Amino acid sequence: MMTALKEQLIDDLWLPQLKEAKKLICPRRRKNAQMSLLTLTDGIDMREIFRFEEEKLIEKQDVVAWVKTMNKRWRAEVVASVRYAYDGSVYDDSFLDSSCLVRNHLPYDIINLDFHSQEPPNEQGRLEKETKKIETIFSLQKQFTCNRFVLIYTTVIDSFALNMNTIIQVSNTMHVNNWSGLNLDGFTNPVSDFEQKKEFLETFINKISEKYGYKCEGEIKHLSNRIGAGSENLFSLAVIMVNRNE
Repeated sequence: MMTALKEQLIDDLWLPQLKEAKKLICPRRRKNAQMSLLTLTDGIDMREIFRFEEEKLIEKQDVVAWVKTMNKRWRAEVVASVRYAYDGSVYDDSFLDSSCLVRNHLPYDIINLDFHSQEPPNEQGRLEKETKKIETIFSLQKQFTCNRFVLIYTTVIDSFALNMNTIIQVSNTMHVNNWSGLNLDGFTNPVSDFEQKKEFLETFINKISEKYGYKCEGEIKHLSNRIGAGSENLFSLAVIMVNRNE
């Protein structure tokens, strides 16, 4: 991610949402929140970790960083002094399965799913894989009785059409009692338009939060910027999730 774009995301989207979330997640520790963080990071530009710490939202001892390669994992450990760093492809089925080490630190107060930092493949079906990971995170947070957390999701919106039916089919295999299935009737498959894809992803997160007993605290905030001179857009959203039964 280009430095200017990441700075904008941190200043205009991520930090404001995290500061609001701190009031809910750590109401008695406002000066030093010490929220736990899972972040997908590129192992080079890790400024979100430093900035979150500067704002007293996290401490590095509570950070779990996921990077793509072993060399980048080493940089996260040495340069950013991250206590827990793991490597591998977030697009493989093994990410978040029963053997994935990020499970050892569940639940998380902040989940920064910055897929753009993971050198996302330019291919059909990438967004469908990302939505599966998002739903898996919700499922795991629920299993570990997490009542409040912040979800940040950053991705590349490219020219490939999004197959809504694939997302629905995958979601419906993840059974939850009294859930009748993922309903996205407001969209036409495939979802091809840039703006429709952004709206679809926001709607998907709203629906999945309901499935696992959460609700959005306030609005889902988002930012979008064109990447370079091409037709790709960097899209990021941030939302505070709370247990709807509290």
